Amino acid sequence: MAVAAVVGAVLIVGGSVYSSDQQRKAAHQQQDANARASRIEALQSQRSRVEMVRQQRIRAAQIEAQAANANVSSSSAVQGALGSLESQGAANLSFSSQLDTLNQQRLSFLSKADAYNAKAEYGKAASQIGSYVAGAA
Repeated sequence: MAVAAVVGAVLIVGGSVYSSDQQRKAAHQQQDANARASRIEALQSQRSRVEMVRQQRIRAAQIEAQAANANVSSSSAVQGALGSLESQGAANLSFSSQLDTLNQQRLSFLSKADAYNAKAEYGKAASQIGSYVAGAA
């Protein structure tokens, strides 16, 4: 009977240690995946901002070309259109940057939540070991 209790306790402790180790590895992999997702989103956002600036420059060049063809390059209407275009572009870039910041914060919170969940599982495993040891004694 005593041998069975010792074998059972060893299996319980070994299983709990193995489970904790696997949970730690899973949490680490999840953090790595979150970091990759963050990098992907940052690159996509950067590309989007570059495209916004490119489109703004194309539109400005079109306005300037049309104004030159009509001999009104220095008119207030043309200058107003170019100013409006620049203002809208700046607002779009600012909005994009705000989204990036919020997304980074979201990923940080998710990563911390994963870490806390992993720690909670370690605590759970430790309490199970304790209850088995106390029950076997």
